[in-house]
Formats: sequence, C-alpha cells, structure tokens
Amino acid sequence: MYDFLESHVRQLYRLLGHGDNNGYSDLRCIKLDENKVVNRSIVQGEQAVVDWARRFNGHGNCFIGRAARKENGDVLEFSTVTCDIDPNRERGTAATVGQMQTAILGARQILQRYPGGYLAASGNGALVVYRLQNTIQEGFKQFEMGFKGFEEELRKFLSEGVKLDATYDSARLVKLLGTVSTKGDQSSWRVSRFIDVPTLPFRRNRILERVRACATAFETQPVPTGTLANTVYASRSESDFALAVHYRKAGLSREDTLIALKKHALGRNDRDDDHKRIVEKVFGSPEVLAVQEGLKVPLQYSTPNGSLDAHKERLLKRSEFPKPEMPIGLSVIDKHTWGLRRGEIFTIAARPGVGKTSIAISIAARLAREGKRILFFTSEMSIDSTYDRLLQVLSGLPGDKFTTGTFTDDDRERLDAAYEELKGFGIRLALCDACSPDIEQVKRVAKEVKPDLLIYDHIQHIGGETDGARANVSKFVRGLKDISRELSCAVLALSQIRRLLKDLKTGKEVRPTISDLKESGTIEEESGAVLLLSVLSEEPDSPIRHLYSELAKNRYGPITVVGVEFDKFTAHFKDMEGLEQ
Repeated sequence: MYDFLESHVRQLYRLLGHGDNNGYSDLRCIKLDENKVVNRSIVQGEQAVVDWARRFNGHGNCFIGRAARKENGDVLEFSTVTCDIDPNRERGTAATVGQMQTAILGARQILQRYPGGYLAASGNGALVVYRLQNTIQEGFKQFEMGFKGFEEELRKFLSEGVKLDATYDSARLVKLLGTVSTKGDQSSWRVSRFIDVPTLPFRRNRILERVRACATAFETQPVPTGTLANTVYASRSESDFALAVHYRKAGLSREDTLIALKKHALGRNDRDDDHKRIVEKVFGSPEVLAVQEGLKVPLQYSTPNGSLDAHKERLLKRSEFPKPEMPIGLSVIDKHTWGLRRGEIFTIAARPGVGKTSIAISIAARLAREGKRILFFTSEMSIDSTYDRLLQVLSGLPGDKFTTGTFTDDDRERLDAAYEELKGFGIRLALCDACSPDIEQVKRVAKEVKPDLLIYDHIQHIGGETDGARANVSKFVRGLKDISRELSCAVLALSQIRRLLKDLKTGKEVRPTISDLKESGTIEEESGAVLLLSVLSEEPDSPIRHLYSELAKNRYGPITVVGVEFDKFTAHFKDMEGLEQ
C-alpha cells in the first residue's frame, strides 16, 4: 500500500472551501508520463473525496479542483489562492531531493513577502495556499485577469532555479495533498504533504487585495460563442485547449494557433511550453479528431501576417548557437549540414559490417548525455545486443569483452559506471526492437515518446502490406518524413546499399554512389542529407578502420568527401586528417 495521509487530504479539502457547504469536487487521477486520465469524477462531500483518494492513490497523480463546483461542473465559489513552484528540470522527469528543496525555498520567498499562507511539498515541487476570509462567488474571470498581474509580481523576486508553474483559474487543479506523486520511477515517488501552516492568519486578505489591485492591468476580451463548450482535457489548461480546438476548426495552422493563444485574454500568455504541448495534442492526431467530428481534416495554412514575425525571430536566434543542436560528431559534415535537423531525414548508408549501426548508437548515446530524448528502432538487434553496444560506447571497453562476458576488476568499475549512466538516461532513451514494424506502428510509438531524434535501423527492414519492396520502402520513408514534421523531431535513417562491383585492377569494391541506395529512390528524394560510408583501409590486427565518407546529397550546402577514423572495439569515430574534398 502506498503512503496515504488521510488527515492532509481532509485538511486540503476544507482549506479549498469544498466542505463549507458539502459541495462538489472535481477529482482526476492522471498518469503524467503517459498523458492518460486514469479516472475523472465529480463527487460530493469530504468523505467521498477521501474514499476516492484512497482508491486511486499510487495509480497516478491525484488532483482536486481549486474551486468548489456543482455536479454539472459549474463553479460555485472559490476560497483560496494557490501558487505552484517547480524547480527547473527537464519536462517529464521527477525532481531530485535537492531540486525539491530549491522549490521549497522559492515558496518560502513568497511566504516571506506575503505571510499567511499554507506551505506544502507537492511531490516534485512546492505549493503555497492562501485561504481567503471572504469567499468569492462571482467575477471569476475578472479575478483571474488580476491574478495574471500578481503572477508577474511573484516572478520578479523568485530566485533562479525555480519557476512559477501555475496559479489560479477556475478550471485548473491542485495536487491532492496526502497522496503519492508518481512522476518518474518508484524510487522517486513522494507523498504530497503539508509542511507549515500560517501563524498570522489575520494577514491573509492582503493577497486578495493585491490580486484585485492587479485586475486593471488586463483587459478582458469576448470569447467566441461555443468555444468553451463540451471540452474535456487532462491538464490544467482547459480554456487554452478549447481555444486551440476552435482555431484548428477555423483552419489556422499550428504556428498561427500558437501566436493566437499567446495573444488571447483567456490564454496563459506567459506559458509557451504549455501552449506547444496543447497545440501538439490538438494537431497531433487529425485523423482521430476527424472521425470524432465526422468531418474531413481541413488543410492548414499560414499567412505572413501571422507567422512571418515568428520566422524572423527564429532566424535571428540561429546566430546565438555556436554549434548544431544535434551534431553528427564529424566537424566537416556538421559544418556543411548543421547536424541533424528537426523536420528532416538524415540518411547514413553503407554495406553491412561497415559500422553504420555503431555510429548511430554512438550518436544516440552522446545526444542522450546532452539531454535530448532519443527513440531508437533496432529492427535487426535485440534489446540485449543494443545494450551491449551502448555500454561499449559509454564505457570505452572493447566489444569482444561483451561477446565473452569476461571483465577484469578495472573493467567492472568502468562497466558499473556505464550502467549507472545508462540508467540515468531514463525516459530520454527509448528502445524498440520490434521485427519489421510498419510505419503506423512507428508513428504510434513516436507520438507517445515525442523524441528529439528518431533513429531507424534500417529502412529496408520494415513491415507493410505491399508485396513490392520498393513500394514498401517508399511508403515507409515518406511516413518517417511525416513524423519528423508533425513531431518536429530529427530522423536519422540507416540504409543498406546494393552489392558493389569490384575494380578489375585492385580487386576492391568501387565506392558507392547515391544511386546505390537499396530498393528506392524515395530515400534520396525525402532525405535532407545522405552520407555514404565505405571502407578506405584497415589492418587485419588493428581495431582502427578508415572510412571514406561522402556527403552525396546536401540540401543545406555543398557536397563533400571526408575521412572517418572508426574504432571497431569501442565504436568511437572521429574526423580523419588528410582526406577532405
């Protein structure tokens, strides 16, 4: 049984004002890592909330509405103001103990400036709750506009390392104290609990006065009729979700919808990360939405009036980055292509055994170290074989040791360190060893993982309904391009090339050309860049292999030839001096 503090559940229920009139409570249990609503209920009375919390504790993160509601969901009243403080960390990951302490210190900064609040540890951050002496039963939206100004005041004096994640509005939820926060693995689960209660309750109304004073800073705007009707969303930003649905039906593009949400009076105007997540959810599955609506999916369009300013901002920001966001790891290639790009396919092609899979695994390990989220499809290798390759890269140990399982004491220390680092990647590295998946299966996994980089090894090893291999590969590659654009991720595709002819004089295979890509010209058509690898030289007893690397297609710059020094034992690779054309 997971830890459950019934007294804290009851205390929060009464603090929120739900118990003053035995009113209704909006309750939700959400698996945040899966973006899945386990349960949503509207119950009446304190005991019903306790019973619900006990039932769903440990099955996901439990939330309760900040405002008392009627059974139909309409707001009755609200009696509290809440401030959520989160530590700065990667989205989707659990906070460390140190990060939680930083969040609690940030909450104490708010309490020091505005005394009289209740302080709680909310699993991955901190929560400050102010009980209002005068319950508010009308003017909810005006109060919400005022709170936006109050949020800005709070942000000005909060220290670095924390952020104000969410505050008041009638649609949002608060972590149900007394239950377990289940973000991350079980080792990082924590009970959300009260820490302090106010010692100066007579000063609480200063919050209400301050919020009302900020109301004049924001002008309200009319909401399109029907926009907020019949919308259900698993997060706190229901109004933004409803607006995004409205804009999508009106034909706005993703980009224009993001701009519209930022400008709308009801939007959380300072939360670009939330807006992006909501737009991704609304635009991410148009086919499903179309079936639900009984409509064809409308084509999306952009206008210079809505999107050109955003493009200019993104363009000028490129100069701020001294290196590519996701570099390949070869300086000349990265210089000419700017690495792996979101919305594009980068193809590495070679004959079997040259080293393309090892290079891809080395890229995945390095980018995961840098905090990128990687989804790796290894259709030719099992999970164990993939782990062998990853540990080989992270530890620097020769590959033959993983074949035999024989390690010295020094080797074991390096191996243990590699295991710990690999475990630390957590959700940043997702592996799928399904044999011959079709493109729809790949899309479903990608939409769940939402990677920065998707690696597929290799694109001739796929499933599909078409008998002809060429047609299968064409459909699959076009599907990968759709994924890269829809999820704004980079795709690294590994490809086989045809068996090469041998030079009659030297007896060596001729160097591959882009026309040697196996099965389909679609690979060339859809790829932003194609890198062809072939063996230049290697010694029988040496782990070092020299590769001839030709950037045969480059949509972003010149084509070029460079040498690559590849260590077969450790799977490390680097530029080879003396070969660049």
